[in-house]
Amino acid sequence: MIPQDTLILIPLALLSLCTIYAMVTDVQSYRIPNKVNGSILLLFIVTRSLFIIDLPVLESIYAFAATFAVGYILFALSIMGGGDVKMLSVLVLWIGWSMTLVEYLVIVAIVGGFFTIILLLARVLMPFMMIKMQWENKAIPRLFTAGAPVPYGVAIGCVFLWMLWSGKFTMYKLV
Repeated sequence: MIPQDTLILIPLALLSLCTIYAMVTDVQSYRIPNKVNGSILLLFIVTRSLFIIDLPVLESIYAFAATFAVGYILFALSIMGGGDVKMLSVLVLWIGWSMTLVEYLVIVAIVGGFFTIILLLARVLMPFMMIKMQWENKAIPRLFTAGAPVPYGVAIGCVFLWMLWSGKFTMYKLV
């Protein structure tokens, strides 16, 4: 019989793959498909039902609801994309209502801010770099086009994966 501590790695690996897929599609198309966020939600439900997890389900629901409510306001103000809000909301189900959630959101804001600044600088410098490298006849990649949205799902996913696999979420005892 395989110990539960080892079996939990399967849904966590699937969660990681879904998160990486969401980040890649966000960079490529500035969209995070609902099927990815739905898969993360379904994976959470299945994992909660199959494994003993040290996280009260109500804490997860509170975290989801609060994150979605604030995210909806940010979306309505055109500060955050809808896919980013949904991704952030389903990922915080895995964290729950705790100081770890606050830590996660603060780090996402910091990493997202740095990512945005670097991306905006790259967008300003890209035309000059393309001329310098004699690529002026090639199209600038959409990610580096001035005025394009910032794929914030990258920051959301990177911080989540870092915290997940570094053991910041106390409900998972990874060995």
